[in-house]
Amino acid sequence: MAQFVNYNKRDCTLPPGCKDLIDVLRPSRERTESGVARAISWPSAIREHRFDTAGLAQIGRYVEMVLQSRAKLFTLMVTTPDDEFKAVLYRSESESTTAIIPLAKDARTELGLRAFFDQQGIRPLVDCKLPDVGSGYTDRCLVYPFPLEAARATSLTAELFRDVYGLSHEAGLDFRYYEVGAASAS
Repeated sequence: MAQFVNYNKRDCTLPPGCKDLIDVLRPSRERTESGVARAISWPSAIREHRFDTAGLAQIGRYVEMVLQSRAKLFTLMVTTPDDEFKAVLYRSESESTTAIIPLAKDARTELGLRAFFDQQGIRPLVDCKLPDVGSGYTDRCLVYPFPLEAARATSLTAELFRDVYGLSHEAGLDFRYYEVGAASAS
C-alpha cells in the first residue's frame, strides 16, 4: 500500500552550494570553487553605437565581437534608427548557444523571415507562440542557429537586413550590446 504523503510538509534536498530554490532555477548563476552559488555581475551600461549611414558595412565588426568575445554571455541588438526592424544576436557559454533572433512587426515580414532562413537551409531552434504583451511585434518567437564562422555570419546578417527588411547599403543602423561575466584565460 502506498504511503500517505502530506503535501503541506513537503521538503526537498538542494544541490550543494544552493541556499534557495532560485539558486537551482537561475541559469545565469555560476559556482565558485567552494561550490557556493554566486551571481554573475551584470554590466553597468549597455554600449551603443549609431551609424547614420552605411550601417550594413559595420555589421561584420559587431558580428566578430559576438563570436570572439570571451564573455559568458554576449547580446547584440541591431536596429534601424526608427526601431522599425530588429535582430538580436545572442551567444551564451552556459547554454552552448549562438543564435539570431529576428523580430517581425507584421505577418508579411514574419513570412519573409521564414522564407529567408529556409532558403539558407537554416531551421529554427525555437518557433513558438508568445503571449500578446502589446510590444507591436508578431506573437511568434523565432530563434535560428547563428553561424560560428565570422564571414558566413556577417553575410547572413547583412542579407537579412537587406533582403527581408529591405534596407539599402546606405541605411543607418544602431548597435547595442552588452557582455556578462568575462571568461578567464585558459
